[in-house]
Amino acid sequence: MNQLIPLENVNAIELFSDQKSIQAMLDEIKSQATDFKPDVSTPDGRKEIAAQAYKVSRSKTVIDNAGKELTAEWAKKKKVVDAGRRLARDFCDVLRDDIRQPLTDYEAEEARKAEAAAEKAKMEAAELEAYAENELFDRESKVRAFEAAQEAQRLEDERIESERIAEENRKAEDERIRSEAEEKAKMEAAEELEQERENTARLEQEAEDAKEQAEANRLQAEENERARIAQAETDKQAAIEQEQQRAKDEADRIERNRLRLIEDEKREVQARAADVENRRKVN
Repeated sequence: MNQLIPLENVNAIELFSDQKSIQAMLDEIKSQATDFKPDVSTPDGRKEIAAQAYKVSRSKTVIDNAGKELTAEWAKKKKVVDAGRRLARDFCDVLRDDIRQPLTDYEAEEARKAEAAAEKAKMEAAELEAYAENELFDRESKVRAFEAAQEAQRLEDERIESERIAEENRKAEDERIRSEAEEKAKMEAAEELEQERENTARLEQEAEDAKEQAEANRLQAEENERARIAQAETDKQAAIEQEQQRAKDEADRIERNRLRLIEDEKREVQARAADVENRRKVN
């Protein structure tokens, strides 16, 4: 049954004869409408709240329609009937809103959580971008220091070799071979630097893409919220839960990528440092 009072039980003449009769029926509607424990923690509980609120609206319609039919035949008491109708409408609207308030509050809180999740993903994307920029600066500084040290070493070796070249031709040939090895190392280092710059550009692009995706997610969450209001009560909750899961998955993906990239960069730097040290010892 969609209303709290059967249509056949509504005697319009008796109901609208005085305020006491209609108030008694309104009190009965309230008693039936509130005879349950609101629970927004489960889908069935939220459905029950919505159903009770809907029954109040249907009961309002039954009373209001009975009053409308009566006024057509009972013109002399139209003012009394209209007053009763207004009382019933206002009373039922307030009662409906009071009954539905736990569900309304729950839906508002879920919408707030979805927006907060989208904002968090956006902030994490911005932090990842800043981190990538700092990493690039640190790597370039280390490469410049390494090249300066290598150049100083090369000049010192050439000075020593020029002093000995007159009496140690064999060492001159060894020095030539060593110089060629150093040049090769520098070329390899330059190539590695270029590769690092390309990797950094890629990281920055990924960070920018993640930032744009986070913004798109936030806008989508807002659109989902507007669409949710126009849908049935059960569809609203499903849309909120889906958006929350999507935002969490995106944040998890970004975090996994960030940790993976940091670990990859660390391994690359360690490998290059070990390679340079080995070459220095050999030469």
